[in-house]
Amino acid sequence: MAHILVVDDEALYRDYAAAALKSAGHRVTVASSARGAIELVKTDVPDLLVSDVNMPDIDGFKLIEMLNQLHGQRWIPVVLMSAMGDGAAFKTAFRVGAADYIVKPFKTAELIDAVGRKLAQTESHQQPIMAAAVGGLAGVPASESPIPNYTIKRPLGKGGMGSVYLAERSSDQLQCALKIFTVFNEGQDQQSPISRFMEEGATLAKIDHPNVAKVFDHGICDSHLFIAMEYFPRGDLRHAIAK
Repeated sequence: MAHILVVDDEALYRDYAAAALKSAGHRVTVASSARGAIELVKTDVPDLLVSDVNMPDIDGFKLIEMLNQLHGQRWIPVVLMSAMGDGAAFKTAFRVGAADYIVKPFKTAELIDAVGRKLAQTESHQQPIMAAAVGGLAGVPASESPIPNYTIKRPLGKGGMGSVYLAERSSDQLQCALKIFTVFNEGQDQQSPISRFMEEGATLAKIDHPNVAKVFDHGICDSHLFIAMEYFPRGDLRHAIAK
C-alpha cells in the first residue's frame, strides 16, 4: 500500500490517525510538528501527507506552501484535518492546494476513504499531465497539448489541484502561465468545483490593474479545467522577498 506521513502536535489525534491508516494496510510515519515533517520528507518522500491545521510552529496551510517550495521533490497530496469547519478555512485550504479537508472529530472510515480517494486520483490522473510536461521540454505540438491552441514549453510548478506550465498560445504566440486542473470523475461532486472555477475565472478576467496578473483565457477541455494567465519571467515574488 501507500506510505502516509501523519503530522499533528496532539498525540491523541496523531496516534488515532496513524492507527486508522495502518489498519487499512498503509505504511505510516508520524511527526509532531511541521518542521519535523519537512525533515522527514527530505529523506523519505511519502505518497500522501495527513496534517493538522493548527500547530504551534507552522500551521498546515504554511506546511503545504513549504512542501511545494522544496526543490527536487515531487508534489505530495496533503489531506488537512482541523476542528475549524467554517468557510474561510475551506477557502484557505483550497487556495494553498490542499487535496482534501476533513473536520475533527472524524470517523476512522472517513479518514481512510479520503486518503484512498486522493491516492487513486493521484495515480490515475497525475501521470498524463506530467507526461505532457516532459514532452513539452522537447516542444510538444499544439495538437498534442492537453489544451487546444496552447503549446506547452516547460513545467513551472505544482499544486494540490493541478500544475502550471509555461505555454505559448498558438494563435498569437503569446507566452503565458497555463494552469491545468484535472477534473476527477466523482459523479455529481465535481459539479460544484467546476462551477466555482468558471465563476472565479470569469471574475478574474474582468480585472485590469497593473498590480494584478492578467487572465487571458479560461475554460474546460475534455478532463481538464484551464486558465491562461500573464507570465512573469523573473521568478517567484515570494521567494525574492524571503531572501
